[in-house]
Amino acid sequence: MVLGIYIFGDNAFAWRFFSALFGFGIIVVIYFITLKLFKSRKIALLSSLAASLDGLLLVMSRIAMNDSYFLFFSLLALLFFLNKQKFLMGISLGLAVASKWAGFYSIAILLIVYVIKNRKLKNLITLPIFFLIIPFVVYLASYTPFFLGHHSPPNQNLSNFQTFIGLQQQMWWYHTNLKATHAYQSTPTDWLFDLRPVWIYVDYRGDSVASIYTLGNPSFMWGGFIAIIFLMFEFIKKRTLNLGIILLSYFGFFLPWILSPRIMFNYHYLSSSVFLAIAIGFTLNKLLNNKQGKILVFAFLILMFSLFIYFYPLWTGVYIDKKLYDSYFWLKSWK
Repeated sequence: MVLGIYIFGDNAFAWRFFSALFGFGIIVVIYFITLKLFKSRKIALLSSLAASLDGLLLVMSRIAMNDSYFLFFSLLALLFFLNKQKFLMGISLGLAVASKWAGFYSIAILLIVYVIKNRKLKNLITLPIFFLIIPFVVYLASYTPFFLGHHSPPNQNLSNFQTFIGLQQQMWWYHTNLKATHAYQSTPTDWLFDLRPVWIYVDYRGDSVASIYTLGNPSFMWGGFIAIIFLMFEFIKKRTLNLGIILLSYFGFFLPWILSPRIMFNYHYLSSSVFLAIAIGFTLNKLLNNKQGKILVFAFLILMFSLFIYFYPLWTGVYIDKKLYDSYFWLKSWK
């Protein structure tokens, strides 16, 4: 974000530019992850197409927040892991954690898969290097501007390192002890069914209104939920590692939020939702094996694209007539 400000000046475009760029990068990385897992360009294209038509990813990639950075580096770490590039994986994990502490979920997910794949002692000896030491060094390096400045609290003669430790403690306290409510807070169960988006922008202009909601594409969210269930049955039958990685990643990013003591919002589901895209790609490819399935796939893709066009104003702040605006809220909980 600072680089964007340096290039384009201190304005909204600069704040959001690299977030959007990384959001696009997420779709690209999804393609290569899927291609690596299933050796199928068709599944990879369907998965990245599904991700590109989701509203939640679109919205979170167009605002000045850190979610697209964290998710990009988490997915990049998975891609490097699949390509057996452990050093680059470690760097990516460090960048993910430096972007957002939810990057620790990425470390846990890949650590579990690594142990399952490499049970020999000689392979486990190097484990701390790539999953702990390198990410920790990268995390510390991300604080270089902090260490070069002086950030001791007023009337306290603390070193930068002491202040750094205090900052980590404050962040931990915030996430474990925050007592707050919000009109647009939601629960993990709400995320599964796309029930409660966050209203993050509104502007009125005569009889027109522009809004931005973190609403997922209903066909993507609801279809993805069905696809995840299908993947679970496929995994029970086949017990293949590629399906296991998708399911572990989806639930690894989702389940910890169920135990979270703080208020939550539907954008916390973003890191899980990208694996809905891969589940959709896998499921649609299965359906292409017969004539009836091809018709269903075509119909689903048309529906997903049509809803993307329909909801686009609600995701990007396009001014629309107030009468049309009311038609978007299919569920009371969406407004």
